[in-house]
Amino acid sequence: MTETERLYARLLELKSYISALFGRYEAWIVPVLRFFLALTTFLLINHVLPYMSRLTSIPIVLLVSVVSALLPLNFTLVVAGVFILLHLYELSMEAAIVTFALFIVMYLLYFRFTPKDAVFVLLTPLAFILHIPYVMPLAAGLLGTMGSFLALACGVAVYSFIGYLHTSAAFLTSAASEDMLARVRFCLDGLIEDKAMMVTIGAFMLTALLVYFLRRLPLDFSWSIAIVAGVITDVVVHLIGDLVYETGLNVPGALLSSVFCGLIAFVIQFFAFNVDYKRAENVQFEDDEYYYYVRALPKISVPLRDPQIKKIHTPRERDYAADEVPAYKRPQNHGGRSASRRSFSSAQELPERESRSRYSEGREARSALESLRDYDGRGGR
Repeated sequence: MTETERLYARLLELKSYISALFGRYEAWIVPVLRFFLALTTFLLINHVLPYMSRLTSIPIVLLVSVVSALLPLNFTLVVAGVFILLHLYELSMEAAIVTFALFIVMYLLYFRFTPKDAVFVLLTPLAFILHIPYVMPLAAGLLGTMGSFLALACGVAVYSFIGYLHTSAAFLTSAASEDMLARVRFCLDGLIEDKAMMVTIGAFMLTALLVYFLRRLPLDFSWSIAIVAGVITDVVVHLIGDLVYETGLNVPGALLSSVFCGLIAFVIQFFAFNVDYKRAENVQFEDDEYYYYVRALPKISVPLRDPQIKKIHTPRERDYAADEVPAYKRPQNHGGRSASRRSFSSAQELPERESRSRYSEGREARSALESLRDYDGRGGR
């Protein structure tokens, strides 16, 4: 076995161990993950929009995070929206009104088509902060549904608009923007005229849909093909958008980030869809109404090691000596302790013990017969 095969076998063992651990402690692991996701989300909101001091209190953030850990992710999404609105209301009532209208539109689209994709909405801003945003359309296409692109669009819109309001906080609080209509128009212009946000939303939506349809095709290595095609599509759309709208894209950084995100997508594939295409089978069967053609792909998995220690006891000398003593000369002790001391030590010793027992019984019978003869000869009758 080569070093590559050994490394792959160890990775498979690690995957099996993680799967078994998650399956055993799922009731504890899932709330913990929800807690850390909610805590990170609320802390980032308070860092970007630190305008309402009461919401930045650590006990309040911890309390809300604990409650969010015990409830579905949609509750975390709603609470995050409430945090943003309260901070923006403290900054500018007009910014809060425009943001509230944006949230209403997004919530209607989200809860209508993708109510189970809250994780993509929450993770998209975090991916932008970590400088790996291109992993989100790949992950949504691999793990999500056909409508997951809407969740990505909501995440991109929230991140871009909140960033715009953060950078424009000085104007919103200055005397030059005392007119309410001017503030509303300023916020709407920042939302509608953000070309970089529109290009990113279009690239993410197209990439997620392409990856979703490609990975569902009945082809060998369909997931790998979908990942490579998604990375290329995302980069090309961003480059075209930068040429047309001059979004100020950092081309070298975008290329490096796309390659790194593609590697992360392959890691996701390893844990979510690791199959052996060499042992693929095409199965055909029928019933009264249909013919069925099924392609079966066996999963690659390694069973966990379950070491078992087997103790083998060798016969002791005193056991042999006890077997050679005639039955009528042995002490009659009916206690369980002496009986257990003479019990067999292992199932593997049974044939040898049986042969010794038969030999001992024969010696006992001969000894008893000789004793009776001696007794008769002395006239003891």
